[in-house]
This record gives sequence, structure tokens and C-alpha cells, in this order.
Amino acid sequence: MNKKIQTHLLRQACKRKAEEEISERPRKIIIRDAGKLKTDKVSLSGVQSSRRVIWIQSRKAHPKLPSTREEALIAVSQMTTRDNALIEQGYERQIVGIFDTMAIQLTKDVEDFFGDGTFKSCPKQFHQIYTVITHANGSYVPLAFFLLPDKKEKNLRSYVPTLLKSF
Repeated sequence: MNKKIQTHLLRQACKRKAEEEISERPRKIIIRDAGKLKTDKVSLSGVQSSRRVIWIQSRKAHPKLPSTREEALIAVSQMTTRDNALIEQGYERQIVGIFDTMAIQLTKDVEDFFGDGTFKSCPKQFHQIYTVITHANGSYVPLAFFLLPDKKEKNLRSYVPTLLKSF
């Protein structure tokens, strides 16, 4: 077979695999599928086009990331999960809380909770991520993550009672 046919076959095989295994690394898909073709006629441009096809397929499998806080709040309000309870404290406060309900159940007898806020690892639509953790069975266990709309200490003090009511 000539180079064009080999490139086409590789691209189609990669596309199918990218649809089936969305978490698989592109390099692994390309190497495995190129090995199945048993030829050395795949060019660099063929590998690059296969990589592009995998990227396009993976983009189709994942939803578009929100670009504004309002879009993020709408996306969170539409989400449902089994393991994590997602809340939204209304558009006026714009707090998003993500709870690990399993960890909360496992640590329900614990009385001490710790909280810490950080600005650097927060999504760009919010200004602060506040984490609630506890110490149970010799380990620190994260219980909840709250995305807050601002960095002001007075506002954080007003949010804390709302956050604690969640437990």
C-alpha cells in the first residue's frame, strides 16, 4: 500500500479509537494503531493529521468550558452527579459548593473542621477557592470546595455561616 492509503487508514483507526477511549493519550493511540498497520510508510504529516483527528474527536466528547461566572453558575445548576452534591447559593451571592458526600458520611462523628482559601489555583470565573477539610483516622480528608466571587475578608466572614450550614 502506498503512503496516502496508510495515512488514511491510520487516521480512521485513530478517530475510531478516540471516540471509544476518550481518556487515552493520543501518542498511545497513534503508536498502537501504527503498529497494527505493520508498515513503515506512515509519514510525519500522517502522524500529525492523526493527532489532529484525535484532538477534534476529544473536543466533541467534552462540553465547552464556561467563559463567564454566569455561564459557570448555569453549568453547575444543570449538573447532577452520584458522588458529589453540587450547590449554588443564588446569583446574588454566586457561591458554588462541591461536596464529597461519601467523605462527609465517613467523617460525620468528627467535630473539628479546618478551612483555607487560595487564589492561585482558582478557576478564572471566580476569585477564591475555599477548602474545608477534617482530620480523621490519621489522615486529612477534603470535604468540600467552595468557589467564591471575591477576595474581600468581610465577604468571606459573611459566607462562612452559609458554608457551615451546608454540613
